[in-house]
Amino acid sequence: MNKSVHLVLLGAGHAHIYLLKHLIRMASLAQTPKLKISLVSPHAKTYYSGMVPGLVAGLYEFEECAIDISKLIHNSPIQWYDCHATGIDVNTKKVFLENGECLTFDLLSIDTGAGLDASQLDRILPGASQHCVLLRPLENLANNWASIEKKLNSPSTTSLISSPHHPVKKPVSVIGGGAAGFEIACSLAYRFPNTQVSLIAGAQGLGPSYNALVSQAMQQQAKQLGIQIVNQKVQEVQANQLILSKPTNPQHPTLLPSEMSWLAIGSMAPNWLKQSGLQLDEKGFVAVNEFQQSVSHAWVFAAGDVASRTDKTYPRSGVYAVRAGPALARNIVLYSTQQNLLPHVLPATTLNLLACGRRYAIASYGTYSFKGAWVWYLKNYIDKKFMKKYKV
Repeated sequence: MNKSVHLVLLGAGHAHIYLLKHLIRMASLAQTPKLKISLVSPHAKTYYSGMVPGLVAGLYEFEECAIDISKLIHNSPIQWYDCHATGIDVNTKKVFLENGECLTFDLLSIDTGAGLDASQLDRILPGASQHCVLLRPLENLANNWASIEKKLNSPSTTSLISSPHHPVKKPVSVIGGGAAGFEIACSLAYRFPNTQVSLIAGAQGLGPSYNALVSQAMQQQAKQLGIQIVNQKVQEVQANQLILSKPTNPQHPTLLPSEMSWLAIGSMAPNWLKQSGLQLDEKGFVAVNEFQQSVSHAWVFAAGDVASRTDKTYPRSGVYAVRAGPALARNIVLYSTQQNLLPHVLPATTLNLLACGRRYAIASYGTYSFKGAWVWYLKNYIDKKFMKKYKV
């Protein structure tokens, strides 16, 4: 590859943030291969998912959790297109933008971060896109936070007996019994004591992917914060209530009051990937090999929640997205200089730290579990150390 290679970075997820920093540093040292770099991302700031529960709990300010992309790439050779991509065609090597432009690339990397597609979401859970607070993308949560906070602090509007002299707690629900659902439920219960938080964990219960010690610790923390655990499935989300399916008799649902419903479920693959020409996995994510490289198109790489390794299974979480950054950066540079790629070895075990609203956290590492205020301070140290790398 003697001519300049046009590298298009689609999205500003955690792995791409590392890649951007790496390419900028190489350029400053005059070590960058012949790359023309374009970044496509509609947001000027991207938010670190690990600190969002602390943000909701009131322990952090928005600026502490944000990476300013415009500042990060300022005075760098990277060209930024601040808009959404509407589609890609990997066979003709084109990215289509919502502003009508079309970028032709030689090399493409996809890391659009965690997201929920509204058109797919309502087929899975009717009413969710209209009546739920969506945790993903995080940028939307940040933009809407002022109105969300105002509503959470306001008196209940559905209780017949609520009054200024006899206030009744505002019913709030969080849908999703995994790590994100648990952390957000704890954060809401801690910061907004005027609410009654219900955590809809589904038939599998709270923390089904964790060991028994961690699940037990999660249950204990939820109980201390007054969170109601509901082991039922949500059939439909309505303006002020959830329709829940009874496990014993799904034909006779129950109603749960909810003046604000939060959705904390797994990511969905972007709908536009279906027409991309890329090989996808059974859930519609980009199928990649051990090099974070598309299994069908060698000039395409992907990382984070939008990608799915064909050789290994692993949870979709920020831990793995962050760890993919160095491997992605290394292999894109190697590919652009026609060198052999190096595999990204996934860790057998990762440290997961669950924030519990207040300055208290639960640690999970394989079969081990720890909990306490010191675990929160460890998490706080790790998160702030990560953010410090990208503050300009």
